Order: sequence, then C-alpha cells, then structure tokens
Amino acid sequence: MCLFLVSATELRAQVRDTVPEPKSVMIKSLIVPGWGQVVNEQRWKVPVIYASLAGIVAYQIYSHDRYAGYRAAYYNSLAANTDQRFGPTPDWVPAGQPSELYLDNRDLFRNRRDMAVVYVGLAWGFNALDAYIFAHLKDFDVSDDVSMRVGVGFEQGPALRFTIPIH
Repeated sequence: MCLFLVSATELRAQVRDTVPEPKSVMIKSLIVPGWGQVVNEQRWKVPVIYASLAGIVAYQIYSHDRYAGYRAAYYNSLAANTDQRFGPTPDWVPAGQPSELYLDNRDLFRNRRDMAVVYVGLAWGFNALDAYIFAHLKDFDVSDDVSMRVGVGFEQGPALRFTIPIH
C-alpha cells in the first residue's frame, strides 16, 4: 500500500513537471506578447496576438494623422491665425467648411487616438490573461467517457448511488 502511494505521488509530480507555472507564464507574456503562448505550446495564437496589436496600432496612427490634419485645418480656418503654426491644411480635408466642423473632427480623432492606447493595453493584458488561464488548465483532462451509472445500494438502509467514472 505504501508503495502505491509513493508511485502515485511521483506520477503526479511528473505530470505537474510538464505543466508550466502559471504565474511565470503570465509574467513572460507581459514582458513579450506571445511568449506565454509559446511556453504553453499554443504557437498558433502568436500571429493572432501580433495581428491584433498591429491592427490597433495602425488605427492609432491613422487617427493621429487625421487628428493632426483637422488640428491644422481648424487653426488655419480662424482669421486671426495666419502663421500656419500646425502646417498647411491637408488636401484630404474639405476646404471652406465652418471651423466648428474642423474642431469637432479634431476632437473626435484625438479621442479615438487616445482610446487606441487603452485598447493596446487591454489586448496586451488579455494576452497575459490567456496564457495564465491556459497554464492553469493545461493538465485538465476531459475524458471521452462522460457516462454516469445509477444503481440502488443497501448500506445502512436503502440508498440511491450515482457513479461517475474518473480516469
């Protein structure tokens, strides 16, 4: 009996040795996005992570360019400003519009640019959270046998017994 307990403990230690420590995996993913997924042997997620981060950063750059264009257009649309402090009005900005339109668009694209920074942080955090959760669930085994047996037993009186096989 003692030999059985020792071998079961060694078996659990061997199974746990193949599973990475969840906290270290999360820290690795916070340092370099996708590192935790590589440690967890989920390499297919790395391109998804980098594509989402690249998409958010591209949107941030686009929003910043639009913000800078409408900032220049708003500044240049005011009669008192003749020095073109923020540069000339870009060609893609419709000319002859009321200055309030330029101001509204400037604020809109500034807010979108700033929110993109938050989205990068969230995507980076979700990357680390995914690595952490998968490291916890890596040794979770789902058996194909999901049956349950119902039987009537008689131990200290009539009883209904449910048996769920555990592998």
